[in-house]
Amino acid sequence: LKAILEIRTKISEQYNREFFLDKIQALRIALNPRQDKFIKRFLLWSKKEVSIEKYEDLFKVVYQTARSDLLDLAKKHILRKTRSGKKFIFSLNYDLLNKP
Repeated sequence: LKAILEIRTKISEQYNREFFLDKIQALRIALNPRQDKFIKRFLLWSKKEVSIEKYEDLFKVVYQTARSDLLDLAKKHILRKTRSGKKFIFSLNYDLLNKP
């Protein structure tokens, strides 16, 4: 039963990931190669939050590049921007899936 539940969970996660990526394509949202790679990786993470500093580390870019990439994804409604103290935290914006 545990194995079946794990397989169901993985299938569900894969379906949700593909659905999210398809929605981005269907809405014709242009992403730069780094953003595209990030979104594909981000959808696999169990914790769906990222900070500018984490993005910097992940792609070995300067703060300004990381910040502009993430803010652009938030502007395009792919990510949602919130604050944690003085830090910005970005998470997936599932409202994107409800857009026609």
